[in-house]
Amino acid sequence: MREKPIHKLIKQNKDMYNSDTSKRYERFEERFVDPKLSKEERMPIDAYYPTQEFHDIITELSAQIPAEFSSTGKESDFLRLSLIEGSHLKEVLHKVYTENLLGVNAYVFLRPKLSSDTNKFVVFDMDIIPAENVWVEYDIFTDEIKKITTQERRITYINGDEEIKYLYTRVYTKETIETFFRHTTGERIAEMVDKKEDNPFATYNMLPIVEFKGYSENEYPLASKLVEPQLQLDNLNTNVENLINMHSNPVYVIENTMRDWSDATFGAGEVVGLEGEEKFKPTSADMQLPSLDNHRNYKRDEMYKTGGLTTPSLREKMFGTDSSKVTKVASAEFVATARIITAFAKRSLNRIAKLLLELNGKQMTNESLIPPIEVLPYDLETVFNMSAVGLNLGLIDDNWIWSRYMPELSDEEKDKIREFFESRQDLDVGETNVSNVAKQNKPMGNKEQANTSKEERDGKVAK
Repeated sequence: MREKPIHKLIKQNKDMYNSDTSKRYERFEERFVDPKLSKEERMPIDAYYPTQEFHDIITELSAQIPAEFSSTGKESDFLRLSLIEGSHLKEVLHKVYTENLLGVNAYVFLRPKLSSDTNKFVVFDMDIIPAENVWVEYDIFTDEIKKITTQERRITYINGDEEIKYLYTRVYTKETIETFFRHTTGERIAEMVDKKEDNPFATYNMLPIVEFKGYSENEYPLASKLVEPQLQLDNLNTNVENLINMHSNPVYVIENTMRDWSDATFGAGEVVGLEGEEKFKPTSADMQLPSLDNHRNYKRDEMYKTGGLTTPSLREKMFGTDSSKVTKVASAEFVATARIITAFAKRSLNRIAKLLLELNGKQMTNESLIPPIEVLPYDLETVFNMSAVGLNLGLIDDNWIWSRYMPELSDEEKDKIREFFESRQDLDVGETNVSNVAKQNKPMGNKEQANTSKEERDGKVAK
């Protein structure tokens, strides 16, 4: 099968999510290292210090999408026992949501089995098929799936010791399931025979794979927005960690030397013999680590905002190390995404429910799987920015904001939030986002800016 751009994109996202250091380092080199440099001239992989924000954000977003579905209708109790509980639906849905965020669509393979408790009714083992291994063909008239092909690279051993890398391909239709074994060159493997079997769900007009559609702007995974911020954060963290390592291992200059050191190379801790009037002089430099650390924290906050979550700096200000409440807060944009994902999940789950009822000799009448009504609260920063307009116009008051959006917060927590946003008015983002050199003049606060004309700010009008 020919790999599509979306397959490559999903693989890259999963490499970032799974924190595969070697593959992430390859992306890091592509982004920041001059390709003209030789391998010997490039930074070694052990000097690369990636961070885990990409994984943490996707994991938290997946956990924010509700998986507590309930059943309604005549057979609601049976669906609760056989699907929600018996088929471990909540655990499966969180895996589905992670696939949605990393690769838009998710694909679940259904394997029927008898309930482990009573052996009296059929339940499902549900396995996630990685989306980067799936090709889907739709009917041009009904837009329904007519064929799904999966393909992955595997390794087998022939005659006990001969290793063979091959392509394992399965083609699913509503009638049959075909399995093919091929060399990576496309040639047949003599020792491995192709298979063809009936689709176990052919009677029910169903494929054994159910598609869970996701949502992403322009059909690109939400996780793709986080790749570049993560690479920049990795670059910053690598610089900070290496500067700290350099700072903790002093550098010495050899003074009064007459020798040519242009081709000399020394390792850390290596002893160099002095000659004549030569002497060692320890050197130190202003590493500006506080500025770099501020810049790193700023980039981390921006990455969380891109993902649709409350920034770590706001969490720390509000709750310190206790983030149990803040983890339930996300942006309005992600709330919309979560609602669309759960709406698609509902459609797919109702198809699975129908099949499960029929396998157990029942008919689907008015049954349905439904998610919770409320998905997520609003992002605190968005709420305050929007509410500021209402406060200035006298349309709302401070108490209304707290009671409407955050009724569970204590007065102490409210004060922490007020202090956080007041402190942001004096924050010079330029110090952390443009230059490592501290600026002497900070920008005016919001109130002063509002009462100052552009000409006055630019110094064009004499005061």
